[in-house]
Formats: sequence, structure tokens, C-alpha cells
Amino acid sequence: MLLLSRLSLLQKFVILALIGVLMSALPTFLYVRDSLATIAQAQREASGAGPLQAVGLVIQKVQVHRGLSAGMLGGDEALAGRRPAVRDALQQAFDAAQAQLQSAGLSSALQAQWQNARQSWQQLEAGVAQRSLSVAQSTAQHTALVASLLHINEELLELYGLQLEANDNNFALIQAAMVNMPLLGEKLGQMRAQGTGFLSRRELPVLNKGLLLAQVQRVQELQGVTVRNFERAQHNQPAFTGALGQAVQAANEQMTQTLALADKELINASALELAPQAYFDT
Repeated sequence: MLLLSRLSLLQKFVILALIGVLMSALPTFLYVRDSLATIAQAQREASGAGPLQAVGLVIQKVQVHRGLSAGMLGGDEALAGRRPAVRDALQQAFDAAQAQLQSAGLSSALQAQWQNARQSWQQLEAGVAQRSLSVAQSTAQHTALVASLLHINEELLELYGLQLEANDNNFALIQAAMVNMPLLGEKLGQMRAQGTGFLSRRELPVLNKGLLLAQVQRVQELQGVTVRNFERAQHNQPAFTGALGQAVQAANEQMTQTLALADKELINASALELAPQAYFDT
């Protein structure tokens, strides 16, 4: 107390100010540190958009090429005539993805997997072009290629921290758009290729009918998961609802109609009469 009584009023204010600064320094430091970490994580997630979209486009083009190849190898020349344009678009998509992935900092193992995928595509395309593959062989090789690409997609989600998103709405959106949708699209793509091949040959063996029915059931499961995650993303988020609401509803209705078409014209059809192109396009 004696020491304090000797201090001037200004000195006392300075001491109080210093105490206040010291008391606020740690909370301020923690707040700034957490804010910088949040910004860094957001930037990390955003930087993954280009590579993920590029790989996603490759996957979609492979799926389309698979269906056209099934039709062509099954004897449908109309679908065969559409294949070269998709083949060229797929090659361009591979080249664009290559440019994106070069700066993505992939592990050596993932780089090797990407290069193997490109080589598999070249070999597969040659086999389809020469018609040296059966429908089943072509579909199986396309499906294996897509599985490899989906694994790369999964590793990219991890690389860019998109599986670590803390915000519930954003996490649900990431799961719906980047995890559920690719799987759902692949199962629908498999149904498209299989059904197109069967309709081109005008035959659906009993064993294949059972497998196709199992595919339908798996699509329905993934459809439900995907829609629910999109709904979670929109919860209390008007911006998400405005951007996604109608689109998700329309896509959901279209998938339901497509499954109904497969059930009517393939699984429960007394004879396969639907044009392969009509099934493929639907």
C-alpha cells in the first residue's frame, strides 16, 4: 500500500492498463489462432474444388462411355455412332484432370493410381473400338476403372480436409454432393450399361434379372441417403434451400421414374421391346 501511495495517478492508470492487456492477451491469442486455423481450413477445402470437379467429370464421362459401349457391342449401331464424341470428350476430361492434379500434391501411390487409370482407359477404349470385348467384359472393365477413380476422389476429399468440416450444414452438403452422389451415380450408371446391353440383345437371363433387381434396391438406398443429406444441408439455411431445393426434388423424381422404367421394361417385362436408346437416355 505504501508503494501505491507513492505512485502518481498516471502511473496507477498505466499499471491498470498493463494488467488489462495481460489479462486479455491469452484470450486474444487463442481467438486469433483459432480464426487463422479456420481460415486456413476453408482455403484448404476451397483449393480442392478444381481437382475434385475435374476427376468427377472424368467419372461421369467414363460412365456414359460404358453405356454407349454396351449398346454398341450389343449390336445397336445408333448408340455406336454416338460413342466417338463421348470418347473424345472423355480424353479431354482426362487431360484437364491431369493438369489439375499436377499441382494437387498427391502422394506417389495416388499419382501411380491416376496414371494406371489413364492407361486402363487407353487399353479399354482400344478394345471397345476394335469390338474385341463382349458386353460383359466391357462393362466390367469400365466399372473397375470407375471404382479406381472413385478411390482417387475419396483420397482427394481427405487430402483437402473436406471430411473434417465442422459446420453441420456444410458437412451434410459435402457428404451429399461429394460422397453420396458419386456412388449413386455409379450404381445408376451400372444399371444404364446393363439395361442397354440387354435391350440391344433383346434378352435378359434370369440370373442377370436378379442382379439388376439388386442394383435397383441399392440405388433406392443411396437415393434415400443422398436426399436426406441434402435436406440436412438446407436446414435453417435459406441460401442452400434456394440453390438446391428444386434441383434436388427434380432429380429425386427423375430417379424414381427411371427406376420405374427399369422395372417395367426390363425386370418385369414379358418381352424386351423398349429401344436401347430410349432406356440409355432416360
